[in-house]
Amino acid sequence: RPAAVTVAVTPPSGGAAKTEGPTHVVVGGVAYRISADGVELGSTNSGQEDAAGRVRIRRHGHQVILEGPLSSPMTVNDVAVESATVLTTGDRVRPAPDADEALLVTMVE
Repeated sequence: RPAAVTVAVTPPSGGAAKTEGPTHVVVGGVAYRISADGVELGSTNSGQEDAAGRVRIRRHGHQVILEGPLSSPMTVNDVAVESATVLTTGDRVRPAPDADEALLVTMVE
């Protein structure tokens, strides 16, 4: 597995303000569009097929929401969260301690 690379991202002046929150979640170098159906994140290292340790990032109206089971040890920006949380561009989400971190970004055209 290649080493992680950190890239500082500065949105274009005024560009990000035209959007309604983050548009994509980047995991493992791949950007996934955030929709009302959501993007599911979670640990696949445990071999479990149930929903434990899995969270969903989805668009709800003008907001992007992180949802997951209360038993999931998820963090946003290295702070533990225990309920549905509104996310913003630049937030870093880790659905479980052994899972890859996801970064929320805003893409503008």
